[in-house]
Amino acid sequence: MTMQASRMDAFGAYFQLWRFCLANLGVLRLAPYQRRCLQLFLDGAEKTAAGSGLRAAAVGALAVAAALDALSAHADVAVRMVLLGVVRELGPLLAALIVLIRVGSPVTGDIALMPARGEERALRLLGLSSRAYIAVPPLVAVTCLALVFTFYFELLVLGGGIGLGALLFGLSPSAMLNQVALLVTPGDLLYTVAKSLGFGLVIGSVSVHQGLRPGLDAARLPDALAASVMQCLSLLLALNAVLAWCAYGLAP
Repeated sequence: MTMQASRMDAFGAYFQLWRFCLANLGVLRLAPYQRRCLQLFLDGAEKTAAGSGLRAAAVGALAVAAALDALSAHADVAVRMVLLGVVRELGPLLAALIVLIRVGSPVTGDIALMPARGEERALRLLGLSSRAYIAVPPLVAVTCLALVFTFYFELLVLGGGIGLGALLFGLSPSAMLNQVALLVTPGDLLYTVAKSLGFGLVIGSVSVHQGLRPGLDAARLPDALAASVMQCLSLLLALNAVLAWCAYGLAP
């Protein structure tokens, strides 16, 4: 009962955070909030893009190699495996994990140390809502970043799979690109958008919530970061399972 009550309290806290951010979304029309949101997005984009190209290309190449070698599949089946098994399912999850590590944890730490740096007091002196400034821009920036980075990561996965597949296995790049054009549907794009936005919302919400924990200081920050990562992982996997069930379990 205690654990169940704790989980209900956590979901209640996230619901309150979402309601607060939605009610105060209009603050993004003001320059200080816009600058913070844009800065967080651009800094996060730089961090996530660094070194992602080789990793994504390796994922695509491994998927093609597995389909060709282990499954004895043809090129069209290999591309389909990359699209369905990696781009549609594994790709968004891997992209979300990169966003969590490179952006989510730093956001938690930055928010937690704001009182120690005197930023909350400075915001009040400037006539700005400190809670809106702390919560709304990071939540919006991380959610948008997850969407953009997911498509960037998946393009790299496809490019790596096609390029290395052509280089290592003698496949025709044009034939593989034709298979991609034939296999990708609007439903695939909509599914990826919903998944990446959901993942971004989870990462942003947990990061902001953990950073706003009362009494959090530099000594307790490692515990907050660990809790943030573990909560994010649990919620990401749960959301991934729910969305996969909705996409495949409910399909006619």
